[in-house]
Amino acid sequence: MAKKKQENKGSLTDFFRSDRGVLLMCMMVSLLFWLIVKLSENFRSQTTIPLQFVLPAHMTFASPPPGQLEIDLEGQGWDLLGVRFRNREPLVFEVPQQDELLISNRQLKDRVQNRQSEKIKVLETRPDFVRMNLESRHRKTVPVKPVTNLSFASQYKSAGPIRVRPDSVEIIGPRSDLEALSFWPTEILAMAELREPLTVTQPLVPPENLQISLNPSAVQISVPVEQFTEKIVFIPIKVINATDSLRIYPSQVRVSFSIGLSQYEEVESSHFSASADLENVNVQGGANTAPLTVTCSHPDVSGLLYSPRSVE
Repeated sequence: MAKKKQENKGSLTDFFRSDRGVLLMCMMVSLLFWLIVKLSENFRSQTTIPLQFVLPAHMTFASPPPGQLEIDLEGQGWDLLGVRFRNREPLVFEVPQQDELLISNRQLKDRVQNRQSEKIKVLETRPDFVRMNLESRHRKTVPVKPVTNLSFASQYKSAGPIRVRPDSVEIIGPRSDLEALSFWPTEILAMAELREPLTVTQPLVPPENLQISLNPSAVQISVPVEQFTEKIVFIPIKVINATDSLRIYPSQVRVSFSIGLSQYEEVESSHFSASADLENVNVQGGANTAPLTVTCSHPDVSGLLYSPRSVE
């Protein structure tokens, strides 16, 4: 082992005594001197500083201020090397309780300059100034509006209205933004070929204004789904505005409709009404047909069809 170490040491010494070794050492020394000379010159550099604003209680911004400040600096290369590390901490401003506040360009430069070395000069800041409008923070409760794009498998459909829990959301933010709000939507819930009841947690659409917060930020959406089938009932026809000498044919109408299996026995002929209005039918002039009108009082009946469409 000792012999191997001596051989490695000897080969390294031989390399630095060779032309290649001497050339490499000269290049390294030249690079070191170049860096020393170069970093002693003046440079311009750009960096960013996070901004943080401490607001009074129950106050908020009408519109969010900038979250960071871009600055142009000038100084020797050696001094600029540590700038990015010193500027990681946010620049904190205590905001007084007033409706409007302006932080001037001079104030921004002075605050940034105080964080730099004396050998570094702050040239410019972007933005040049920060203007803030403050409003009182308010709370408002509005209903949640589920936004869905649902499709059902063949012979399946919704068995009732979509349920949302909680059905309302508390919004906290500037009064001017809250006044016009009457509801708050969810993110789009898209599902296809539904065959079973669906319950998912769906996030609410995030506010564009970062000064607005939502409580809660997500809700539970439940979609009742069941298989449906066709049912047929016969409804007697009621004649309106007719004389005693008139008869109609047929005396009842065949009604078909779609209904969920759980409600099949629930829907009866009493939920339907069929009528023929003869008020505008000129019987004396030879007209012998009247159109039929069929209505249904059950909210879950769909696909209603009836025959015939008129009576004689």
